[in-house]
Amino acid sequence: MDNENDDDDDDDAFDLTPPKGDWELFRAKMTRLLQYESVGITVKAIGVVTEQAHTYCGYDSRLVSDIRPIFYGDTAGQVKAAVIVHTLKIAYHTSDDVEEFFVALDSRDIRNLRKLLDRAEEKEQSLRAILDREHIPILDVEESDG
Repeated sequence: MDNENDDDDDDDAFDLTPPKGDWELFRAKMTRLLQYESVGITVKAIGVVTEQAHTYCGYDSRLVSDIRPIFYGDTAGQVKAAVIVHTLKIAYHTSDDVEEFFVALDSRDIRNLRKLLDRAEEKEQSLRAILDREHIPILDVEESDG
């Protein structure tokens, strides 16, 4: 049975060294591959999507919600009230690393953010309908999370 965590298999998967070191044959095959329109369009689409200073990194972003007690007056240790705070961690790719920042949100902020995201989805549906009417294929370019 193959082991998915076998380091040797992972190394071989990314080894682009041509058999017998025939770099000329490799170069010729890659040149031919890159001449296919579908490959060229895909490469260009990836470039258009990722040609930003920062691109969202979904697998490392998260939202943490917690209760913060409010102490008041001389009654040390007695909770007088509480607030619920949500901390949104946004992770993003830079040219050579993954960075992150944190934003505190309350329930109103979450409603506003949800409205913005819902509106973005509505806009995407409208744009997809236009492209579909014109028979223009849509490339859903997603970065690998690995």
